[in-house]
Amino acid sequence: MRKLFLSFIFISLLSLNAVAKIGLAPEIGLNISNLSFTNINFSNASDVNSYVKEGIRLGLNFDKKINEDFSWQAGAFFSQLGGRMNANVVFVGPVMVPINLYYAQVPITLMYRKKLGPGNMQFAAGIYVAYALAMSAKPADTGFHPENLQIGSDSKSFIQSLDYGLHASAGYELPMGLFAKFNYDLGLANIAAQSDATIRNRAFYFSVGWFYRSTTVKVQNKAY
Repeated sequence: MRKLFLSFIFISLLSLNAVAKIGLAPEIGLNISNLSFTNINFSNASDVNSYVKEGIRLGLNFDKKINEDFSWQAGAFFSQLGGRMNANVVFVGPVMVPINLYYAQVPITLMYRKKLGPGNMQFAAGIYVAYALAMSAKPADTGFHPENLQIGSDSKSFIQSLDYGLHASAGYELPMGLFAKFNYDLGLANIAAQSDATIRNRAFYFSVGWFYRSTTVKVQNKAY
């Protein structure tokens, strides 16, 4: 399933070759992520809450201009999300569990640029689709051993693989292509594996990158 999802990312980005000139923008950022919990229960723990944690995000954006003000963007990113889960464990007390979720993510947005000073303000909004590649969780106390902190589709798992939601960003781009922006991802999918529970991703991040507008993509000896 993961191979199929990664193949979908590759084919989707390759389909952009059908348009004229494509801008390329490598990007790296710092995530501040959290997990929105409802009805999360363990056999020996209760009062489960989640707090923010840090992670990284890096990848590549593809940009196709519609006109001087608007463009379509699609990207392929590796994103480290999750949260710090806190649970009240029987006979132990409060235990913090760092949860790291590693995603392959494809954002698709409409971007608006407005001239301001030497460069441009950037505003973008759209959607994202993501697939969980891996998960790691290590309780801070050895007295807490949840068996379901894994990816899967059954009740013995913690989260499901597929995630999707809304994406928005605002930033500034200098004439030479250097840009910085603030981003927010609002997860809409319930990624909880347990049928009576709800888990959704939330992420705020700051990223920087470099835009190559003059890039021409060549495929099958044809210049687009």
